[in-house]
Amino acid sequence: MEAKTKKILKNRSRKQRKQSALGKEVISTDIDNLLLSTSEQNDNINVSDNKKDINLVEQKIHQCTDAKEAQGLMHKRQKTETSEEASMSFENAQPTYTHWAVTQLIRKGIAHFCITQNVDGLHRRSGLDLSKLAILHGCIFTEKCEACHRDYFRNYDVGTISFQRTGRTCTICKGFLRDTLLDWEDELPEHDFQLATNHCSQIGTLVICLGTSLRIEPAGSLPELAPNGYVIVNMQVTPKDSGAKLLIRAKVDDVMNYLLQRFGIDHEENT
Repeated sequence: MEAKTKKILKNRSRKQRKQSALGKEVISTDIDNLLLSTSEQNDNINVSDNKKDINLVEQKIHQCTDAKEAQGLMHKRQKTETSEEASMSFENAQPTYTHWAVTQLIRKGIAHFCITQNVDGLHRRSGLDLSKLAILHGCIFTEKCEACHRDYFRNYDVGTISFQRTGRTCTICKGFLRDTLLDWEDELPEHDFQLATNHCSQIGTLVICLGTSLRIEPAGSLPELAPNGYVIVNMQVTPKDSGAKLLIRAKVDDVMNYLLQRFGIDHEENT
């Protein structure tokens, strides 16, 4: 990818991360509406009615973005409340059908790579190989050695944010471990961002945007790099709708279930 394009994407990210508290609140409100829409709208949708359009999705998929970006973006680093309403913590969260479907498509060579803004670690818990995943905003369960860069994926929140020392040390070199979770002012991890831009801009790439609001930069503009364009699966309008090759107004799980059926992948293959 050209350095100029990369610089533009990063500048968008800096600008958005420096927005006011009011701006952040507006983003959170949009996300709340997105989550509500998945349970309150189009409950009886018949994905098979869209067979003609979904045939386009059956091209050799090079890219999947995340189905649960909203949950990761709303994470506020507070301790889990003990009330019944907040009993579900990130530690107890399990991969969804779509997480599993993305993993299966990549394992079978139908899809090639996944980019996520989520911080919940659910793609890794679904069994997706880390080499096939770009994690742009970090992960609350991951800490990394500042000396040898060994990665530790925990089953608990590592407890800090913005690359701070977590109080633990590397079992290999005894170096200090740091969290990987970005704060608003932090730059995206260079390695993951480079992987994301490279995969999106490869010749023949079709990007599939699953459930993402496409409002957070620079990830929101990555689909526009794809030579074969991009498809959006979302219940609501996104800022990138006008440039999409195909818009599918349906639940992501429904679309992925139909897609896997067309590829002959059985849910029982989930291990």
